[in-house]
This record gives sequence, C-alpha cells and structure tokens, in this order.
Amino acid sequence: MLKQLLQDSDTILRRPTVKSFQQINVDNWQWAFIYLAIGAVVAILISLINVSLIAPTLVSATEQENLKLAGSLGSSYLAFYLTNILKPSGIIVGGILSLFLEILFLILLPYWSGQALGGSKGFGNFAYKCSLFITPITVLSSVIALSFSRQFPLLSLFLSLALDVFCIYVVYVNLQGTMGLSKGKSAFAVFVSIMVAAFLFCALTAFVAIGALTQ
Repeated sequence: MLKQLLQDSDTILRRPTVKSFQQINVDNWQWAFIYLAIGAVVAILISLINVSLIAPTLVSATEQENLKLAGSLGSSYLAFYLTNILKPSGIIVGGILSLFLEILFLILLPYWSGQALGGSKGFGNFAYKCSLFITPITVLSSVIALSFSRQFPLLSLFLSLALDVFCIYVVYVNLQGTMGLSKGKSAFAVFVSIMVAAFLFCALTAFVAIGALTQ
C-alpha cells in the first residue's frame, strides 16, 4: 500500500496535470486518510525535533514575549495559545488540528462543491489523489520550518506560503482530472473552500477580540 502511495505521489508531483490525475484510478478513501495521518505524524516529529534544537532559554524567552503580546491585547485565550504553542503537547494538538483542517478545506469542501456543480461521484478516488500531494507537502513544510525558520524566518514563511498556493492549485487540477469539472467550475469550487476558510478565520479573530474587550 505505502509503496503504491509513494509511487503515485511521485507521479503527481512530477507532473501535476489533468492527464496525470486521469491515469490514476484508486477508489480508496481509507488509504487516503491513513497516508494523511502518516504525513501528520512525520510533520509532528519534525516539529518536535525543531523545538528540541532550540535552546531552552530561547524557548522561554519566546514564550515570555508571546505572553506579553497576548497581555497587551488583553486576551486570555491568545495567551494560552501562545504560551503552549512551543510545548510538545501544543505541537501535537496543532498537528492533529492541521490534519483535520487539511481534510476539511482541501478535500471535503472542494469535493462537496464539485458535486454541487455537477462533478462525477467517487469520493474515495478524489480523496486518494488529494492525499498524494497533500501528504508530501505537509512533510516538506515541516522540513522547511526545521531548516530555515530560525536563521531565515522570512524565507521560511515565503516558502510555506508558496507550498500552500501550489497545494491549492493541484486541488484545482484534481477537480478537473477526477471529477470532470471545467476550469471555471473547478476554480469556483476552490474559491468556495478559500472563502469558508477566510470566514472561519475572521470569526475566530472576532471571538478573540470580543474576549479581549470583555475582560
């Protein structure tokens, strides 16, 4: 199973085209989620290594700076998040949360939108192909953070954003190759997912802001 997943990932990442997606026909969402979970575990381990390489005094100083930032904004929710983000428990929870967000915004929402726009059925096939590029990109993002985040934080941020854009583009291509949608409908399905993500982000920001104002 893993060997086939890796081979198919190589095929998609080398040539992320509609034809490449059409050549792969595996209807198995269980394999997709297992592959995504493996990628999440590897990413969490890399992040734990990244934090362990940082001097404890630097970690403590970063936590104190985050706490001051949260205090200046008057949010206990933000303070809790910022002071736990570098702890192993925070990294693990963050990795699990990232996995669920990837499934929601890069697989479920595009698929549901594609279905509403008249795309062909076959969730297992669509999810399998999505996992072929989401998993390697997740791991690569963690490697970039490990390699560049301390010395070159801006470069790390730029590369991470570039990978996110690439991932969204390949979802767009997958909608065409797997669900048979036109370019316009595929773009709209991706747009819906982005708008929902933006709405939830704004809602979360508003929740934190309201919490700060009411304290």
